[in-house]
Amino acid sequence: MAAERSSFSIPLYAVSGSEAEKPAVTSGSATLSLRPDNVIEYRVRIVNSSRHTFTQAQVVHVASDSTFDVIATLFADVTMRGARISVRGTASLSRFLPPEALLARIREHPEEYRVVIRGNQPASGTLAGPLGGR
Repeated sequence: MAAERSSFSIPLYAVSGSEAEKPAVTSGSATLSLRPDNVIEYRVRIVNSSRHTFTQAQVVHVASDSTFDVIATLFADVTMRGARISVRGTASLSRFLPPEALLARIREHPEEYRVVIRGNQPASGTLAGPLGGR
């Protein structure tokens, strides 16, 4: 039996307060592939016309009360501020649930999960996009 895998293509938009601005001067996309061995393969691309400094990217679960849990850290402790940024790699899912249960939940409710890319200061900009699209 072939291993089940889920892939998501996510548009990323600049976040201002709690709402995403469309279109944004700085925007991007992320592609995530969820593997059954508890690993996320990712590729993040950013068009950074504003030359914001980005330092970390995470996949988060957003609860109904707007709190969130980090599900995976894609990258952290880096400084990227080029006009075009492309990062590729793998990350492990956190252990809040057994891997099969977490992957099933993401597949069933992708709109509850977001990719969030942040800078080291609020003025550095934030990009975000839901796995469920929109």
